[in-house]
Amino acid sequence: MWELFGEVWAPSPNDLANTTLGGITLGEMLFRFSSLTLKNEATGSNRIVREVGAGLINPVRGFNRLIRGEAGRISETPPDWRPTRIQASMDVGYRRFSTSASLGDEGALDQSFVQFSVFYGDQLGDLGKEPFSAFQVFGTLASHSSNEKPLQELRVRGNLAAKPVGSDGNKLLAGFMTYEYLQNPVVDFGAQGFQGGLLVTSSKPGRSMQLYGEAMARVNPIAAIRSDYFVTAEGRDYDYGIGLGGRVEGRALWPGKATVRINGGYIWLPVVSGFPGNHQLWTLSTEARGYYRGKYGAGLLYQRIWKNSNYTFNPDVNQDMSEVRVFLSLTIPRWEEQ
Repeated sequence: MWELFGEVWAPSPNDLANTTLGGITLGEMLFRFSSLTLKNEATGSNRIVREVGAGLINPVRGFNRLIRGEAGRISETPPDWRPTRIQASMDVGYRRFSTSASLGDEGALDQSFVQFSVFYGDQLGDLGKEPFSAFQVFGTLASHSSNEKPLQELRVRGNLAAKPVGSDGNKLLAGFMTYEYLQNPVVDFGAQGFQGGLLVTSSKPGRSMQLYGEAMARVNPIAAIRSDYFVTAEGRDYDYGIGLGGRVEGRALWPGKATVRINGGYIWLPVVSGFPGNHQLWTLSTEARGYYRGKYGAGLLYQRIWKNSNYTFNPDVNQDMSEVRVFLSLTIPRWEEQ
């Protein structure tokens, strides 16, 4: 309605795709978060607080419950409103960010940051259940300069379907729906899409160390990246395209004690709307965490991002980024094998 009747600019196809795919991923996540808040057996002030909280998380659902009379009706809470498990963590620490390969550059930024993550559902056992029975959310807030936003990262990945491979139960073919947003001095990138591939785990009762790995192909029906040249009259300064690529990840886990993780990704983004050309984005990061009593932790992360933009009628632009983080962590409940 806003695109058709509220703006002076004509509706654009990319907005339709963004709203549809991004709305499904973020909407399903927020719907399930609001379900965690609700309890149909609650009464009195406890019920009011729960209904208001759920309405703030998901305003449309709050409105629907109010006009349907569900906000005050006493009934049984549906079992599917509660996941098989849920775990949240928060990292607080120091971040040094450089727009080159060297963290010692004079122009490197020193920032404080907060990263939050939520693992909803069993990240292996629930993948074959109904969509978004298991999803992951990661977000990063950082101190910023005048030309940057506090929210510098938001990633959501929810399950769509999964099928065991082989007889040992340690391999899965799985599909996911994704939402990605990344903003920093080198890269502005946003995409909605799908991932699919193989997950392998060596998790067995009694083992002190567990291994996990995944190899995923990815397709983004809609993706955008900041352009080096393109600016429209309405202020749009990014190129749109269809993203293709993949990602790999490996983890070694000592439940309740430590984890070591390495992951890498690649995306190729031929421009459909913007200045003719294509963009390529590589990411590589490694992280180590240690925990005390499975709840309090500390860690270190190192990350690189490379952006190569090849333009048909303009000079190519290649950019590099390096980042290191040192942080303290709090996990609720006790960290185990996520």
